[in-house]
Amino acid sequence: MGNDAESASVVPSAVRVGSPQFERSMIADQQQRHWTGERWTAPGIRAGGRLFISAQHALVEMHRLQMLTFGSLPRTTWRAAACFDLWLPARVSPGEIKQWLYQHTKLIIDTTAHGSGPTPASYVAIRVDYGALVEVTRTGSDVPASCAGTARPRILSLIDLGSPEEPAWAIADQWLEYWTGSSWTEQKQRDGAFVWAEYEAAATEARRLLVVEDRAAAMRKYQAPLHVEMYAPDAVPLRTLQSWLMRTTTLLVDAPATDHGRLAGMLGFGRVTFSTLTATCGP
Repeated sequence: MGNDAESASVVPSAVRVGSPQFERSMIADQQQRHWTGERWTAPGIRAGGRLFISAQHALVEMHRLQMLTFGSLPRTTWRAAACFDLWLPARVSPGEIKQWLYQHTKLIIDTTAHGSGPTPASYVAIRVDYGALVEVTRTGSDVPASCAGTARPRILSLIDLGSPEEPAWAIADQWLEYWTGSSWTEQKQRDGAFVWAEYEAAATEARRLLVVEDRAAAMRKYQAPLHVEMYAPDAVPLRTLQSWLMRTTTLLVDAPATDHGRLAGMLGFGRVTFSTLTATCGP
């Protein structure tokens, strides 16, 4: 990857290429160089870049590259919770739900705008432990019946734009367009986003916006451990790490239109409660 100084300044991210039917991923850095599997291409050159069959495969390679640079630094581990609101159109087993979430949930970390960690010389890796998923509560469907029979145009996620002391929840879609209360902002434009002080109020509005195909489906709440690993030369305050995670991390439940069988029509959205972030291991 080059010398240590160059490697430390590289912030890789997964880039989707191909068509919706044959989607693939590549790894690019902030200079638009692409990873070939052995080295970086010249800036702006995609030819020769390695193609990955999925974003998950690209993330594994990105983690390997980052560990070559940051793996020798002191490591701390933290734990938070990934929460999911799901509508299940049929009886499904806990194992099927875990597998469905593992396949269709995207944990997006905006390293391009915010770097690989909360400080310039740090790296943060995040993963959701779907194997430890548990059901928290179950409620009846509370989505307006007027939405019945229409198509669901957007994949929604709840974003905490506030701080640990003052939560501020907003609704965003898969293109990071934010709900203003009456319309959607431009892509990645947070100005004008409607903000709720309480998560449940934002969740109620998100459920109203979601167009669920099966009105009789029950909405269930699930929770899974979310593990955070940070590699940094110096100690990073909890509030600094929480603030960085809130700015950079989005949890999307991307339910594909191609699902069939008993899982067809399963929908939902997710969030991460970084306000509950606690240390589990220090250097």
